[in-house]
Amino acid sequence: MGRKSVTQLYRDFEKANKAYNAIPDPEEKRQQRALEKASAIGHRAIETPTNRPEEMLLKIRLCLWLMGVAPYKKLEDLDRWRPGLQLHREIEHDTLAALRDDLHRLASRRANLNPTPPPRRAGD
Repeated sequence: MGRKSVTQLYRDFEKANKAYNAIPDPEEKRQQRALEKASAIGHRAIETPTNRPEEMLLKIRLCLWLMGVAPYKKLEDLDRWRPGLQLHREIEHDTLAALRDDLHRLASRRANLNPTPPPRRAGD
């Protein structure tokens, strides 16, 4: 079998994340194993090359999840993360948000969608 795509790995990650979130708090050892599994899949997806903007956006979502920079209820909530919402103001975070915005625009144009644009940042 060939190498899995970012999309395929992301689906595996979603399942692993769901399993992790379903474990009750007192079961710390099970939680740790499930967290390690989801993290390993996330890292594999991030390291998998892609030229598809949609997969690049998934990589950014995974990166934010792995960094633990934003609270979320659904993984899609990570797409709305903005620098300054947390105590993280490093240039990497600003760059990550800008790259994500650029890729959203590119992906939207390619799919001929008219999504609501992300909120403007000061200075834009």
